[in-house]
Amino acid sequence: MARVYNFSAGPSMLPEKVLKQAQAELLEYGDSGQSVMEMSHRSKWFDAIIKDTEASLRRVMNIPDNYKVGFFQGGATQQFAMVPLNFMTTGKADYIVSGNFSGLAAKEAAKFGEAKIVASSKDKNFTYIPDVNAIDYDKDASYIHICQNNTIFGTQYVELPQVEGVPLVADMSSMILSKPVDVTKYGCIYFGVQKNVAPAGMAIAIVRDDLLGHAADTVPTMMNYTTLLAKDSMYNTPPCWCIYMLGLTLDWVETIMFPYNIVEQQGAELIRLCGEKNIGFIDMKPLAGGAIEDGTLALRYVCSNPDVTITIPGMAEIRELEENQKACENQEPLTKEEEEKIQAVRDQLGTDFCRRCNYCAPCSVGIQIPSVFLFAGYLQRYDLEQWARDRYSTLKVKASACIGCGKCEPRCPYHLPIREKLKICAADFGE
Repeated sequence: MARVYNFSAGPSMLPEKVLKQAQAELLEYGDSGQSVMEMSHRSKWFDAIIKDTEASLRRVMNIPDNYKVGFFQGGATQQFAMVPLNFMTTGKADYIVSGNFSGLAAKEAAKFGEAKIVASSKDKNFTYIPDVNAIDYDKDASYIHICQNNTIFGTQYVELPQVEGVPLVADMSSMILSKPVDVTKYGCIYFGVQKNVAPAGMAIAIVRDDLLGHAADTVPTMMNYTTLLAKDSMYNTPPCWCIYMLGLTLDWVETIMFPYNIVEQQGAELIRLCGEKNIGFIDMKPLAGGAIEDGTLALRYVCSNPDVTITIPGMAEIRELEENQKACENQEPLTKEEEEKIQAVRDQLGTDFCRRCNYCAPCSVGIQIPSVFLFAGYLQRYDLEQWARDRYSTLKVKASACIGCGKCEPRCPYHLPIREKLKICAADFGE
């Protein structure tokens, strides 16, 4: 089956790895004997699911402890009413209308108080974001509301309205988890999950503690943030399947980045555990900092590990990009010949080589240590003597300039004998 790339505004694509895990657990989650769609939301299994999902969201978004996280049935449109019902304590609020959904939010809020449109880009068909610093905000407004990213019109706030004493409320449905967000700049963040992180049918609200508990007694129980948040989203049956799927996606979003290549295997167990936990693994230095000359072989090796999510090789030319792409797309098992080449690389390099991380810098006398070792590697191993000498000659400070101070060596995470290796490089280049 060929999967398509779905660029619709929502429901959006979900990671294939997430879908496959959900498929594998569809009939039975863990040892529960039942699907997540069947189990009691009061069961130990779902209790663990919802707690783990919230913890993951807090880690990914760096949500402070003084903010509550709630999982709500429905979507962001329902939040258009919940926001004023809970937060419009002064009877008025400021709305910046930069697109269709912020306009609908303002219209809904006007049912419950004075929803003042303090700025709008409707005059140019929402093709720009109003200047937030040129707006005359109402100091008595209960909050300022924005839709931070506009799906239809393709605009996004770069600068946020920040008025002392007036909380900022943001609809982030179209952008959530697309970039880091400083949660502390907001009183409330809400979003429908179907555009980025989970199946349709759920909204999430992140609310600062001091904004809770001020809703009028006339606010319906199920429209009161405090009711649901005080019970950790378990006042009634929550959208269990959506929460479960969100948890799988957040596990996938959470990533670990570590070096892994033909000669560096210390991350192999870590990669395996990432696969078990559905955590993404970003592979650093697949070419060992340039020490491995055969890029195709290096990427074939890395990509043969199914638990590597992303690899990030360096590329300087279009040709290298095309070669790397071809190598990564090759899903065939490693051949016997490739395995033999891989072993030959290990035998040749061992572990005593520079990865070009540059942690050794700065050198007391200005030696570009990684560059020296790179050119020496080409001189010593790859039969590119003239190429190596030509490039080494361009270095302003040569290996022979080393004064033996040793300041570089404690900084090297691979504990290389840098001073001794520089002496060898100087001798090899005839200094």
